Amino acid sequence: MASIQDLPDDVLLAVLRLLPINELIWNCQLVCSRWWDLVHSPFLWKHKYQEDDAHLKMPKTFYIFCHLEKNLIKNPCGEEGLDFWDTDTPSNGQWKVKDVFEKDSAKLQAWDFLQR
Repeated sequence: MASIQDLPDDVLLAVLRLLPINELIWNCQLVCSRWWDLVHSPFLWKHKYQEDDAHLKMPKTFYIFCHLEKNLIKNPCGEEGLDFWDTDTPSNGQWKVKDVFEKDSAKLQAWDFLQR
């Protein structure tokens, strides 16, 4: 008798795309290591974002795994489509690190959108 584990990854991904985000994060990724890999697949999150779910279009959902500093939805590797970018290195070859003014620090707050 066949089981769900016998399904190919593309079929499982099609099923996972139909599930709500909270189910993917809190339950599906815990099933087994294969499902964890599928839930963390950039392919899944790109398709979830492209679907017509209005709640996914909010900017905070770009950082579903914010507490892990992981962005799974758009350009997960940070390189896709950036081949034409040039990096300007300062003339002395070093970058400067500046302190953030206290009044500006409020603009840099980060939130954990997956608080339990």
